[in-house]
Amino acid sequence: MSLEQLHEDFFLGISEVTYSEACRHVMDACARAGFRPRILEMVERGYTILGLVAGQSGVALLPESLRALPHPGVVFRPLADPPVADLYLAWRAGPPEPMAR
Repeated sequence: MSLEQLHEDFFLGISEVTYSEACRHVMDACARAGFRPRILEMVERGYTILGLVAGQSGVALLPESLRALPHPGVVFRPLADPPVADLYLAWRAGPPEPMAR
């Protein structure tokens, strides 16, 4: 599926206040696909987006990691040319905990 195919759908996303980079990333991906998304709602949590998608309120561009969250009524479809984002690991200053090593 291509992102261009979703140009008429309503989009759901993470609030710019909660995670501004994710919001910008979605807007940029849609712009590269040649359209401005019709934002229906911006919410605070990924689980809320999944609930709205399950309720047929719209579509959402989500990180692949959210596929691990079980949610009936939601289908994840890969995009033909998916946007890519950098992720970083952060921990408190000082020697890293055993888990971080």
